[in-house]
Amino acid sequence: MANLIGSAPNQISTNNMLGTAAFVDVSSIQGASLTVSLSSTGGDDSILIQTAINNANQLATATQQRSRINIVLSEGEYSITSQIIVKKHVNIICEGIIINNLVSKTTPCIVFKAGSATDRLVIWGNLGSGVVFGDAATDNDLQIGEVRILNIGEESGKTACRFVGYNFTAESIDIDGGNVGVDIGDGAGVGASDIRIDKTLIYSSSTGLRISSGSEHIYIGYLGIDSINSLGIQIDSGHDIVIDDFICFYNNQLVGAVYDSGYAVLLGQFSGASPNDVSGLTMSGRIINTGKDAITGTAIKLSNINHSKLSLDINNSTLLTGNSSPIIKGIEYGTGVGSMVRINTNISPDITTIIVGTRQGYLEYWNGTNHKVSHSPSIIV
Repeated sequence: MANLIGSAPNQISTNNMLGTAAFVDVSSIQGASLTVSLSSTGGDDSILIQTAINNANQLATATQQRSRINIVLSEGEYSITSQIIVKKHVNIICEGIIINNLVSKTTPCIVFKAGSATDRLVIWGNLGSGVVFGDAATDNDLQIGEVRILNIGEESGKTACRFVGYNFTAESIDIDGGNVGVDIGDGAGVGASDIRIDKTLIYSSSTGLRISSGSEHIYIGYLGIDSINSLGIQIDSGHDIVIDDFICFYNNQLVGAVYDSGYAVLLGQFSGASPNDVSGLTMSGRIINTGKDAITGTAIKLSNINHSKLSLDINNSTLLTGNSSPIIKGIEYGTGVGSMVRINTNISPDITTIIVGTRQGYLEYWNGTNHKVSHSPSIIV
């Protein structure tokens, strides 16, 4: 036992955690958690990190399933060339930063399995991919603190942060880049559910937030979508989704595409064409300065949605970073919009095309001059 415990109480020494000897007699270790601190080797740190995780997982299993063993990546850069798998009872705490040097740029550099955790995760993507949280169709019981994922590639298959399975809580997620910034469900039939994220900031992704594959019971407190290259929010197939406060806008100081899809928000567009593919959705937020060009800049389009309520502020108000990407059209109605869709919106008077398509459900808007309430189907262009 003496070899397992470091000089400080409840500390496991790095050497022992990385040693080849098996943990034999650990039954007398008490307390809710133990901590091991790692230091970068200056080379490939994949084996360093994965070995510590494996040994921590074995130790936790041997000590009456203790709740958590903390692995601290001390200040510095941790280069990895193979995918890291974080196992049950292991909590990753980054004081340094993980550098993704995997050969495959579409392979997530780190995967958190059911029962694992991270108090703080920092990844430099090197134009590759980021992290996957959870196992598919599994109660993951995964607790997530502060996540920062930077420099993710924007090409197809490169996702910054993905959730699969169910049962997650997260304090904050900060994304820079990615073909998809935050992906709830994998977009190919594997969904995610029972997710609470208090704050999410997504910057310069191709698509900011995507919810798909029948994902449900999703709560996002604040969602900031800044300067997206194609599409801000895409919800294809999901139920019981609450986004308490969101903003989509474009920073004119950037060089690149401006919401190149022509939309800031698409609801139900890429779903299975069922009227209830998106249901139980509640969203409240602002869409500002997200126009693609002088013809095609539309704030939001709805399709295949019902039993949902949207409270929107659609405007071209001047931002400190400029206002050269004005919204041209407000709300577009596609096919499959049910009668139980309710929209309340303020809309800038310079957005002269307020409604496109056949409105369904309830719509109330104010544009500074006219107050309009519509209840029955009609065509307004």
